[in-house]
Amino acid sequence: MSLSENLKVLRKQKGLSQEQLAEQLNVSRQAVSKWESNNGMPEMDSLIILSEIFECTIDDLLKKDLTDHDPTVKQIYEKHYDLIAKAYSFGIVSILSGVCVYLFTEIYFPENTKYEFIPQILFLFFVLIGVISFVYFGMIDSHFEERKIEFDDFYSENERVSFNQTYSLAIAVGVGLILFGVVVQVLVDNIYNESLANGLFMIFVTMATGIFVYFGVLKSKYDRVDRNKIIEEGKNKKVFMYCGIIMMIITIIYLWWSFVTNAWSVSWIVYPIGGIVCGIVWLIFEGKEE
Repeated sequence: MSLSENLKVLRKQKGLSQEQLAEQLNVSRQAVSKWESNNGMPEMDSLIILSEIFECTIDDLLKKDLTDHDPTVKQIYEKHYDLIAKAYSFGIVSILSGVCVYLFTEIYFPENTKYEFIPQILFLFFVLIGVISFVYFGMIDSHFEERKIEFDDFYSENERVSFNQTYSLAIAVGVGLILFGVVVQVLVDNIYNESLANGLFMIFVTMATGIFVYFGVLKSKYDRVDRNKIIEEGKNKKVFMYCGIIMMIITIIYLWWSFVTNAWSVSWIVYPIGGIVCGIVWLIFEGKEE
C-alpha cells in the first residue's frame, strides 16, 4: 500500500479534512491533496509529524497497509506498561522502606527491651505489602503476555530518542543518589548515630532502586516492539537470567549480613561486587557469541 492510500485512510479514521491536516502540518491544502493523489512526497519534517498524528512509524506509513491500523492498541499497550512500572517500583520501594522503618524505629525500641519486637513487625508489614504487589501485578503482567498480541512498532524515532535521554538521566540520578547516600551515612555515623546513618542511607538506596525499576520497566515497553531489540534480547536471554539470579543472591546476602551482624555501614559493598560479577558473566557470554 502506498503513502497516498495510507494518508487517505488514516486521515478519514481521524476525522480530519485535508485543510485540518494541512494546518497541523503547516502546509497548504493543495500539498496534502497532491500527496494523496500520489503526485508528491512530504518532506522528512512532515513525515515525522504525520507519524505522530496517526500514531505509527514512518516506515509503516510509507510501506505497510494501514487500513486496519488501530491507535487504541498503542493506548492499551502503554496503559499496561505504565501500570506495571508503577506497581513494580511500588513493590520494591515498599520492601526497602521496611528496612528504613526498621532502622529508624530501632533507635526508639532497641534490642533487649520490652518493645524490641516493634521494628520487626513494621519491617514485615512493609515486606508483606511489597510481596502482595509483586504477586498481584505480576499475574496481571503474565496474563497480558499470554494474550500474545502482535504489536507493531508504533514508536517514532523521536519518541525513542526522547525516552532514551530521560532514561539515561534517570539512571545517572539513581547512581548519584546512592553515592550521596554513602556520603550522608559516613557523616551522620561519625557525628550522631549509626542507626540513623544507616536509615538515611537506605532512604537514598530506596529512592534510587525505585527509579531503576520504574524506568527499567518503561524501557522494556519500547524494547518489546523494537524488532532489533527483540533479536538482541533473544541472544542475551541467558545473561539477563543469570544476572537476575546473581542480584537476588546479593540482596539476600546483604539483608542477612546486615541484620545478623548489624554491619549496615559496610554490607552495601556486596552490590558493587554483584555488578562486577554480572559484568564478568556478560563478557563470558559475549566472548562465546563472538
